Amino acid sequence: MKRIVFSLTAAALFTLLPSLRGNAQELKSAYFLDDYVYKYELNPAMHDAKNTMMFIGFGLNDIGINAQTNLGVNNFLFPMDGQLLLFLNDKVPRETFLAGIPEVGAKLNVDFSLSLLSFGFKVGKNAFLSFDTRLRSAVNLGMSKDFLAQIKPLEISDRKGTHYEFQSMNAETKAYLEQAISASFEVAKNLRLGFTLKGLFGLAAAKVHADNLKVDFIEDEVAKASANTEMYLATTLLAFPKTADGYDFEHPGFGKVGISGYGGAVDLGISWESDFGLDLSAAVLDLGAMMWNKNLYGQNVIKDQIMEGKNVTDYVNQVFAVQDAPMRNVGMLTTTVNACARYHMPFYKGLSVGLQGTYAIQTNRYDVRAGLTISPARWFSLTANYGWTDYGGTFGAAMNLRPGPFTFFVGAETCFYKFMPQGLPIGPLNTTAKLGVLISVKTKKS
Repeated sequence: MKRIVFSLTAAALFTLLPSLRGNAQELKSAYFLDDYVYKYELNPAMHDAKNTMMFIGFGLNDIGINAQTNLGVNNFLFPMDGQLLLFLNDKVPRETFLAGIPEVGAKLNVDFSLSLLSFGFKVGKNAFLSFDTRLRSAVNLGMSKDFLAQIKPLEISDRKGTHYEFQSMNAETKAYLEQAISASFEVAKNLRLGFTLKGLFGLAAAKVHADNLKVDFIEDEVAKASANTEMYLATTLLAFPKTADGYDFEHPGFGKVGISGYGGAVDLGISWESDFGLDLSAAVLDLGAMMWNKNLYGQNVIKDQIMEGKNVTDYVNQVFAVQDAPMRNVGMLTTTVNACARYHMPFYKGLSVGLQGTYAIQTNRYDVRAGLTISPARWFSLTANYGWTDYGGTFGAAMNLRPGPFTFFVGAETCFYKFMPQGLPIGPLNTTAKLGVLISVKTKKS
């Protein structure tokens, strides 16, 4: 008999398999760059219509990753006896491990985005049009502190008298393709409006959630359990053999290539450049929704239920009451509001300072940062900034190079300030990175 309480963890890890990661938070530092081709991802009104005639890129042209957590490697690696020991090592006291875990538990968000193809071109004197195909995905994990306490020490037993209890565990992931059409145009002197229309095509989505779980083994391999649970899986890429009691989750096979969800969204933006050096902009991003076809779904409220089985499959079907009747679910996307102000110095236009803020409405995540930019030529722009987020302070830097018909950009934002003697960072992770190489044709110098 497998271990009943950690069948939940196994199910969580299993549901992450379909994900390719994605849906990355955009690099906020890019707001401060000059002549940056992809600034319209942050605000659709901010196409680089002044300096770009056209651009095209695929594969390596726009890659972004974002990772945020309230824990760091120092919560799992401990310097002892001149070496680093994993928290599971017997020499690391259980109390030492748990002392570093926040009372709210552990949180992890990982996003990734990959542009498969993008191109854009100037239309008329001031308008700009662009097309993008992107792969986006996201993974979110949450575990209560008492859940982590079950892992240390790693002595999972299914014998009579064993007791397990934790408050909550949640794992959620999604991956989808995004097809976007963006346009911006000048409606008055130095005032631009822009919009992006997005079609979303789901590849996979999954969720496992359990709270208020209690497990008592009343006999060897026979347990009495209580919990509130929910799970779903939406993908055609995996197929599961049917069993008498549900599905066999230990022997998945390949299903078929297909779409498991549909959705749409719109971005709206406005940008104004004054004649005295002040630039203002604001945007609303991902205003829309998505529907997923959940081919596996389960929701259950267990109260002192007797459970026994021979494998993980038996327990997953019992714990989640997995149904063979598919269902559809519509959910709103995480809508983001961006605002930015920059001032170009009157004594040198290539030097500017700025303030940028981002707020995600559904998740209450925020990012506010101040930046300094130097752009001595159209082919080079460099920025550095400091910000504050719901995960703490963060330093960011980005560079945009446009030699000849090519554009190369790279940037990162991170909160690492201290390091172990071994060179590993200490503290919560809050890092965004972005880079790309593409072909771009600049406009003629005015």
